[in-house]
Amino acid sequence: AAVEEALRALGRLGVQPVPVELPSLRLTIPAGFTILTADAGAGRGQLVAERPGDVVPETRQLIELGAIMPARWVDAAQRARALFRAEVRAVFLENRLDALVTPTLPLTAMPLAEMVIHTDMPRYIPFTLPWNLTGQPALSVPCGLSPEGLPVGLQLVGRPFDEVTVLRLGHAYQGVTDWHTRRPPLAGA
Repeated sequence: AAVEEALRALGRLGVQPVPVELPSLRLTIPAGFTILTADAGAGRGQLVAERPGDVVPETRQLIELGAIMPARWVDAAQRARALFRAEVRAVFLENRLDALVTPTLPLTAMPLAEMVIHTDMPRYIPFTLPWNLTGQPALSVPCGLSPEGLPVGLQLVGRPFDEVTVLRLGHAYQGVTDWHTRRPPLAGA
């Protein structure tokens, strides 16, 4: 509901929404985690070997898994990344888009103290991880509060190297809303 209201606010600014489909978006979570894990294993294995006590167990497991990940998995993930990048580029060109607008998260925020990173992270990043894979600029701006008073974000994604448009759009949105001035209640305050 908060994102839909944000789209209406953007409409009042002259933004004309165009619905688009990105079928290969479904590949971005497995591809992203495969690439992330392989990169961790390739670049940090020596750190674990030389200073194992300096690495938390969850990170050490990620690095160790990345070090033994089959090359064919990494190759498949890189192909999925290329497919998604081409699909996004085509959607921007064919629809003459300035930006994509999505929720930042697929569900409302939870208090940080309740989040278990290795369990909850995959559920929280399906709308943000894709842009790490494509290298496109993305900005999250507040667009509401959950019933518990936690922030809800609106994500603006631009064309490659077009940070200016993303920042201008975010600034214009914040000029007609006040969500960026509100603060969630602090626990124990």
